[in-house]
Amino acid sequence: MKRIIGILFFILILTLVYTLLNFYVLASIGAENIWLTLFVSAALPIAIIGEQKFPSFFSRMLYVFSMTWLGIILLMFWTTLIVDFFKIFVYILPNMEGAAYLVALFIGLFSIFNSARIKIKYVDIPLEVPCEVTLVQLSDLHIGSIRGEGFLEMIKDKVNKLEADAVLITGDFADGSSPIDNFVLKPLEKINAPIFFVSGNHDVYADRKKVYHLLESVGVTILDNRCVEFRGLQLVGVGYYMQRGILGVLLEQVEFRGDLPTILLHHLPTEWDTAQKWGVDIQLSGHTHGGQFYPFNFIVRWMFPYFSGLYENSGSYLYVSAGTGTWGPPMRLGSSNEIVVFRLKP
Repeated sequence: MKRIIGILFFILILTLVYTLLNFYVLASIGAENIWLTLFVSAALPIAIIGEQKFPSFFSRMLYVFSMTWLGIILLMFWTTLIVDFFKIFVYILPNMEGAAYLVALFIGLFSIFNSARIKIKYVDIPLEVPCEVTLVQLSDLHIGSIRGEGFLEMIKDKVNKLEADAVLITGDFADGSSPIDNFVLKPLEKINAPIFFVSGNHDVYADRKKVYHLLESVGVTILDNRCVEFRGLQLVGVGYYMQRGILGVLLEQVEFRGDLPTILLHHLPTEWDTAQKWGVDIQLSGHTHGGQFYPFNFIVRWMFPYFSGLYENSGSYLYVSAGTGTWGPPMRLGSSNEIVVFRLKP
């Protein structure tokens, strides 16, 4: 009962803050209609609860609208803060103020468009393998209320064109925003390569065991705390845990050879030094989304020194994917959805 009360209290506080945010921005642009403010403010918590407890076409549309509005209103909020700051020192013509909001709106619309595109990135890494191996990394797909079967169909088409030897999913396959079923995952069965998966934090929120079951039903191999040998190398997976600083403990529990090239799949781009001590040649991670959109890019970069892209240290490599999907607002600004192709060359 205490936990339920705590969650309800958190939702209430969050809704109150969100309402004030909407009122501040809408009043600043001259659209301070109380009913509009109440509608857009209440729509988000209603959509979140509806998608969790009573998923339907209506709740999904409301969720997509609310998350998109959240992203737009955040951009408008930063614009309002900047405009109000300059008003302290200079007079700003109404036309100039209106132009600032139009620019913010245009940036928001571009961010939405940008989040619908997926870039293919190629990374060549030398490794002691008998022959060249091509691996595809997908990360942070966030299958749920916003991205579903159609998104996976597009991923399937792109991956099959790459003719990879294997596909590696480094966490947050499920979003946790709404329940997903076997039908949504059907496109994965048509990918022409074995698929390996390790869990991320959102897979835990969505019920990790259910995610395991759904992925296994379409032929995906769960690699959490396991090791498999593949094409002259070994893939080691460590699933997501909230406790920090335990990668070494978990790797100790996974039996893997010291004489084979080792690729570690681990959702969090942390403890790379520990991975290197255990003889890991390449660590593949995600989680950061490359910040997804400004100004959160700066915040995430501060939180995670290994932010996005390829890092190298004494012949060991870490690649942090910016993610194949998005979380929350379907927006990308200063980052891109990506599918990463690793060409491991002898």
